[in-house]
Amino acid sequence: MKQNPRSKGRFLKETLFLPASLLFVTLFLIIPAASVLADSYEPNDTIENATPIVNGVPIESWIGTDGDVDLYTFTTSQAGTFHITLTSLPADYDMYLFWYNAAEETWDDVAFSNNWDLEDEEINEYLSYVGTFIIHIEGFEEVYSATDSYLLTASWPGGATPQAPTVTVTFPNGGETLAAGTTTNITYTATDPDTDDSSLHMAVEYSTNGGATWSMIASDSGNSGSYPWTVPSVSTTQARVKVTASDGSLTGNDTSNSNFTITQQPAGENELIVGTASGTSGGQATVALSLDNDDIVKGIQLDIGYNASVVTYVSGSATGRAAGMSFSASVVGSAVRVIMYYTDTNTIAAGTGAIANLTFNCIGAGGTSTALPPTAMTLSDAQAQPLDVTGQAGSISISGGTGQPPSVTVTSPNGGETLAAGIAHNITYTAT
Repeated sequence: MKQNPRSKGRFLKETLFLPASLLFVTLFLIIPAASVLADSYEPNDTIENATPIVNGVPIESWIGTDGDVDLYTFTTSQAGTFHITLTSLPADYDMYLFWYNAAEETWDDVAFSNNWDLEDEEINEYLSYVGTFIIHIEGFEEVYSATDSYLLTASWPGGATPQAPTVTVTFPNGGETLAAGTTTNITYTATDPDTDDSSLHMAVEYSTNGGATWSMIASDSGNSGSYPWTVPSVSTTQARVKVTASDGSLTGNDTSNSNFTITQQPAGENELIVGTASGTSGGQATVALSLDNDDIVKGIQLDIGYNASVVTYVSGSATGRAAGMSFSASVVGSAVRVIMYYTDTNTIAAGTGAIANLTFNCIGAGGTSTALPPTAMTLSDAQAQPLDVTGQAGSISISGGTGQPPSVTVTSPNGGETLAAGIAHNITYTAT
């Protein structure tokens, strides 16, 4: 222990026997208010603004400037053993415990610790005093550190039992589908009945197996209520997140209420191919729709254009590789819109082949034709994520057929006329 221990605790000790009302004014005048970056307890240089602390809950703070002191206060109605430690010291700090003597209106020094250099300071004494106490921390010969903190922990008889922080995850909380590689905000609420909520330290983790194991996202972040998360490149239906809050002594956490899904964006090549066909005028032509896909497909939608003066859409059906798909088609302007999807767990595996047949009436004359270009194409996978897709146009060609015969109408002579022999006369008619 240092010689002359009463050379320290200078600010409180100089005013021990002043009336309490004058004491506050005196302290306020002679103690400069220090402000240290990241020290959320400043200003706490006077008895008036001493920081209230909770029994057993550690406090991290700084003696950050020349002449800075830190004061903490608590109240107890029960005598007993007081255990106060000052650890993780960046410089030679000392600690003093004062009790307010209400009868005398004075602050009495009841315990102190002023070990040399970086040795931990500790007060561990039985005290019969009850009421209000002040813990006073200062640097020996006004040493300080603006870059490193100390850790204060105080326990006293009759103090309230510390409570753990409360955390609630709000997103993702179960049932959501997130795309791998995208950024989303994990959101939560975190409160602590013993400390300022803003001083909580947060850890954020995720699981891909329903919480059996966890991977760290952020090990020590501030309590902002959200954390930006780049969704990992995995595919799982058993994803969860967990958020843990620490007040330096106790922790509390919460996880997603149920699993959510992470999907990877497929990178394969997929093509919808409209086939070619020919038909006779007045007859019908059937065109195959095929799929050449690298990715697993669950849903398909596209428009197939056509020349309405050459063909008209009649009907269609799912077939081949998509025989079990729900199928619907409707005419939208000069196109037929095809929608196909599975209503169960089935999908179209990677491969090549026909998936539907489309039938058209051939109303154009022989020698006409129409292109069948695919547009507005959409493919989706089992998690309803869009897939890359290209298209290849088809066509229908019309040849002469055995439909209705030509229509001919003779207009002159059409009966009742008188014609002179040897004189030229135009025979007239219409033919369609």
